[in-house]
Amino acid sequence: MPRYAPFVAAAVLLGVLAEIAVRGATSQIWTTVGTPWLLLAFAAGRRTARPLGAAAWGAGLVLLGFATYYAWLLLVQGMPWTEVRDRHHALGWLALGAVAGAACGLVGVLSRHPRPAIRTAAWSLVVAIPLVDLVVWVRGAQEGRLLVVVGLGLVAAALFTWALRAGHLQPEVLIPSTVLATVLFWEAQLVALRALFDLRV
Repeated sequence: MPRYAPFVAAAVLLGVLAEIAVRGATSQIWTTVGTPWLLLAFAAGRRTARPLGAAAWGAGLVLLGFATYYAWLLLVQGMPWTEVRDRHHALGWLALGAVAGAACGLVGVLSRHPRPAIRTAAWSLVVAIPLVDLVVWVRGAQEGRLLVVVGLGLVAAALFTWALRAGHLQPEVLIPSTVLATVLFWEAQLVALRALFDLRV
């Protein structure tokens, strides 16, 4: 458990920042996009020996962050539960967060798999996370687009470099795999948002 303490602290911090950041014009980009939440689940999954444990830690960390966010709204902001439930779609986001966190935790442990094909698929999904967020914010944000492009672009580049080194992968294999993963991730996100919240991005 002590080795996961930094991940637990990061999840709580993300939950608090997700509320504080929405008061700014562009600072919300870094806490309301999925990238930090999902990368946290992935990183914890890489530290876990077994797939089931990795999925459990991934889901648990995302849920902890979301729970911290909603607790802040309820206890600090004094928002009624009905508003948190309905306006902020708390139950839907908790369900989606649990599934996405578990998936990213599982991807984390698979990124260490001995088979190159499985490692490639896992790392491709990880690099795709900031790329999908980048597209969402460029399409929908009214301001801060340059900040998003630069910031998430740098995150994606760092993850790509990490994948090549830690995953022992070749660029000519990882690049097309990442493009495919980005398209599939984008489509899966559209389906989930429409099904749970009737949102379109």
